[in-house]
Amino acid sequence: MIPLAVHPAAKLNSRSNVGFSQLIAIMCSICVHFIINPLCYLADMYIDTTEKLQKLCEAVKKTKVIGFDTEFMRERTFFPILCLIQLNIEGKAYAIDPLKVDVKELLEILVKAPMLVFHSGRQDLEIIYNLIGKLPKNIFDTQIAAMVCGFGEQVSYQQLVQ
Repeated sequence: MIPLAVHPAAKLNSRSNVGFSQLIAIMCSICVHFIINPLCYLADMYIDTTEKLQKLCEAVKKTKVIGFDTEFMRERTFFPILCLIQLNIEGKAYAIDPLKVDVKELLEILVKAPMLVFHSGRQDLEIIYNLIGKLPKNIFDTQIAAMVCGFGEQVSYQQLVQ
């Protein structure tokens, strides 16, 4: 096991002044808003128009730490089909419908973000790369961080937040 102090995630964590518990809290917020509380669709948190997306893009540009998750369909396709992007920006969750709006501009902004937080983000990164041909440089994967902290390999998000 790699000591936490020399692990790349630890360096990223110390450079960004964001603690592991804060990153977990960001992912918990995504879970609460989108899995437990589907009422997010009733407000501006559901992004299904270009105007709402432009407003969200402006907020994303000003945010230092962004929670990121995707939902996709991968049945009978070689590449995943993006069906939903979930973001957490300063404690507020957003659901972006990529079937109704073009999300490439948003993804271009996200790959330049100071910090994108994922849980088991390999497939999320694959989707970003397939859509815009770029990957974010500053990422924090809570599943990898949990492994480094001794939670075991491939700890689920549910296990991590319990």
